[in-house]
Amino acid sequence: MGTETPAPTGAFEWMRPLYTLPTGLSFNADTGAIDGTVYETTYSESGAASDVTVTTQANLQTEINSAAARAGLSIIRIAPSSTITGQTTLKARSQVGWTYIISTQLASLPSITAGNVVGTVSNRVAAANVTNMPIFELGATNGHHFDVENGATNYYLRGLAFKNTTGYASSSFIELFPPTATVNANYPDEIVIQQCYFHSSSDNVRRAIQCNTRRVAIMDNYCDRMGDQSNESQWLVSTAGVGPYRIVNNYSNVGGTSENIMFGGSALPGSGETFAMADIEVRGELWTKPTTGYGGTGGNHKNHFEIKTARRVLVEGCIARVHNGGGQQFSVNIKLSGSSSAKGWCQDVTVRFLDVSQALDGIVVSGTEDYTGSNIVNRIEFCHNLVRDLNGSASNGHAFRLHQSITNVDFHHNTLLAAASGNDLASCLQLVNSGQRTSCRVQYNIMAGTDATPTWNVKSADGFGEGETAFSALVTTGTFASNLCVATGSLYPNQTRVANRAAILFTNLAGDDYTLQAGSPAKGADPNGHDYGANMTLLNAAIAGVE
Repeated sequence: MGTETPAPTGAFEWMRPLYTLPTGLSFNADTGAIDGTVYETTYSESGAASDVTVTTQANLQTEINSAAARAGLSIIRIAPSSTITGQTTLKARSQVGWTYIISTQLASLPSITAGNVVGTVSNRVAAANVTNMPIFELGATNGHHFDVENGATNYYLRGLAFKNTTGYASSSFIELFPPTATVNANYPDEIVIQQCYFHSSSDNVRRAIQCNTRRVAIMDNYCDRMGDQSNESQWLVSTAGVGPYRIVNNYSNVGGTSENIMFGGSALPGSGETFAMADIEVRGELWTKPTTGYGGTGGNHKNHFEIKTARRVLVEGCIARVHNGGGQQFSVNIKLSGSSSAKGWCQDVTVRFLDVSQALDGIVVSGTEDYTGSNIVNRIEFCHNLVRDLNGSASNGHAFRLHQSITNVDFHHNTLLAAASGNDLASCLQLVNSGQRTSCRVQYNIMAGTDATPTWNVKSADGFGEGETAFSALVTTGTFASNLCVATGSLYPNQTRVANRAAILFTNLAGDDYTLQAGSPAKGADPNGHDYGANMTLLNAAIAGVE
């Protein structure tokens, strides 16, 4: 793809995130990167106080119990020839230390350097790696492979395959959910799940991981079939917790009525914001849905990524593919839901370098849902994202939607292509007249409505028309200006207008190269001399190898 001239020192200051990042992350104005991590983890087998191999669930539980009472590192190995059937409990520790539960064949998995478990693309496992993993099977209806005691801490699971070939129904394979959820110290802490495989052969497992935790890292895992046709399903969900959460470089294919990743969805326990999940880092994820068979066509797919309650969130360098709708049609959904409770927070969310395609709709900030308090979706930034190749039909194909009560939403420097030519209702920005939208800014984007209906760049769903007039009617103290729009006529007087997508001068639109040619009206067009649309050089670098 195209290249840009290397930036001088500090030249990316203009890309500094507008709102508070998760604790542990910082913006680098020299490179445009967000450096650091919310939870630093290391891996080393040296100096173990105990190193054993087990073959049965009973042996595994016995060794976990012993390790919890032992200081230092305890390593529990399981050979790929073993099948562990039944539920195992991660215990609270009486001594300081770690317990590793790992395959005996880690050397045959993608290599991870000791002391460096940063979660990189080359570390992710796939189905082909299962031959080097022990198999965990469900042993009863409503069982789990792992659950936790109150206060379980310091567990590292690596190189394990979690399956359900027995047909038992389960709410989750790994249930990191404290029995008493109103006490901070009860939440699982310092839990690492890396290079594991998740697969259900039946349609009645709701989740791979229920992740109600304190410090946790979920990295380099592969979930190729998860979902429950009768219940809402996820690859990973956290309905309450403390954080921080590090979710990096996982593949998930989730069917049924499903989200791939969700934060929130249940009334928060305790008082105040103690258990409103915070400091969340999501990077390098590949999200998709099945297209046929299980959870496929008509499978009531919901979002790839959804927030109902969360604070200080970074979503970066992720790819979202395939969404057949039936449930909620947007790939990314940011809203506030208290499950009929007054407790809930949704604020300080940064989403950048996201590539969304083959979905019905792109991104929605949708305000409140079954929430009875006074908080509001606040301080949300979307920048340098690419939304394209949407599959919307009569009522879909919208790249971005503002909906219900929200404030301080900044949508800038994105490249948006509404649904393919022929859908006369698709738009780059859809506005819905429900609630109050204040301080919403839409600037410096490339907004390419279809050539067949080029005026559908901004459109109201409630009879307020389209263009800048609709935006002014439905957004209080907002800004919609200085975008490049495929538009004609007088509906977009404060935008740069071109007649069709070809006139944007993408380097190779048919070949999915959205860098800009010299002479493009989007080149150097913002007030600081930067291009309209996503910085494709940095976006391509962020998603390199994710798919």
